[in-house]
Amino acid sequence: MHITTNIYRIFLLVGSLFLSSVLLESCAKQKPLENYNFYGGASRASNYELSGSFSTMIITDVPKDAAKKNNGEALPNGAATPPIPITFNHNYLASTDGYALRYANNKLEWKSPLDELPSGKRAVAASFPCADVNDNFYLLANDGALYSFDKTGKRRSKQALFTPSAQSFFSDLLLLKNGIITAFSANGTNGTLIKLDADGKTEWRKEYTLAPTRTIAADEQENIVMGLSHNESGKSDSVLSLAPNGSVRWAVQLAETRITKSPVLGGGVSSGGASGAGIVLLAGIRERNGERTDILLALDAQTGKTLWEKPLTFAPQGMSIGSQASSNEPLIVVAGYRVGVGEPLTLLYGFDQSGKELWRLSYDLAVIGAPMIGEENIAFVGTKGDAVGVYIMRKDGVFQQVISLSDAPLLCLIPGVDVQNNLVFAMTEQLGLIKVGSLPAQRLLPY
Repeated sequence: MHITTNIYRIFLLVGSLFLSSVLLESCAKQKPLENYNFYGGASRASNYELSGSFSTMIITDVPKDAAKKNNGEALPNGAATPPIPITFNHNYLASTDGYALRYANNKLEWKSPLDELPSGKRAVAASFPCADVNDNFYLLANDGALYSFDKTGKRRSKQALFTPSAQSFFSDLLLLKNGIITAFSANGTNGTLIKLDADGKTEWRKEYTLAPTRTIAADEQENIVMGLSHNESGKSDSVLSLAPNGSVRWAVQLAETRITKSPVLGGGVSSGGASGAGIVLLAGIRERNGERTDILLALDAQTGKTLWEKPLTFAPQGMSIGSQASSNEPLIVVAGYRVGVGEPLTLLYGFDQSGKELWRLSYDLAVIGAPMIGEENIAFVGTKGDAVGVYIMRKDGVFQQVISLSDAPLLCLIPGVDVQNNLVFAMTEQLGLIKVGSLPAQRLLPY
């Protein structure tokens, strides 16, 4: 009996040490600053390798109060944009009725209103927001202003940038280590790029004769890469790189090519561990002699020189850059779909940095957004009719499984990704979240 007791104590000690090591490892995986941006950080590479792999538990997080009240007040509406995950529990959201809010553990922690429009309605987020390491929340609203809130919900600043019109276009915010990049087109034709500090004060402002693309990327040295578009087929769009002070590093015109997918940086620039020379990856439609071709382009991140280009048989919906399963060499994943007679067909390609095809997969569904690259696997969102699912595959191109979200409430199908690589979807018709991932190790402890 004494021997059995000692063995049991040893077992508990070993188990305790194992859980402690898991907890320490989990705590060590702090979210990098750039991961408070959408699409895998400032590089927009959809790379989440530093946070581990994607897993498959579905967790529903909705307000517990049946009357949909919070401290006596009505809860805000559903989300207008994807969530910003701050921790496993805490998320920032922007609601469709004009609130910035912080939500955690089935509870609305606070809501702060945006200002009213001339119509009497509150302004709402017009593009994807971001948050910094101090948990300050930033969003660009459809009143043409950049709002910032601290982690208690107090408004830190509001910077009016322009007067919007029905033709206005808003780019997603880009968080840098020492400020915010925002871009917009007030009239749908000309573009403006602005660098602001953390307090919302303008550091520099650039004006262009073309409109900015939806997203802007930056490398680890905070050199910025952006696309400028005529938004018209057959015209020649441009790609340019700016230094952190706003000076032009290089500018390239893409002959007879309209940019359809904004620049992504990777391959040694800020791709979460991939090696090799840095590249700028983008996609467009080239129209020559009356023929249109979807095309994938890779430019040298230092000079803008074209490294390679590849015609595609589908319109890309998302691009990612990470590392291959068997090495630290770059892995480029491009997803898109084509619609003809019958069901949509999604194609996923894996390329190396030279553009050589490594693998391909096809699915009879429509892919949404960019594939997300984890440490050992890749996740992407797909729809087929009313069915919605998260698809998981290995990094060598082998399909693993699908997690159905068809029974969930209506969701914004671009997820945020938290520090433990949980995919966090915001509900659009009611306040709440759906997570696809796993519980943190702390939840396994009996205390």
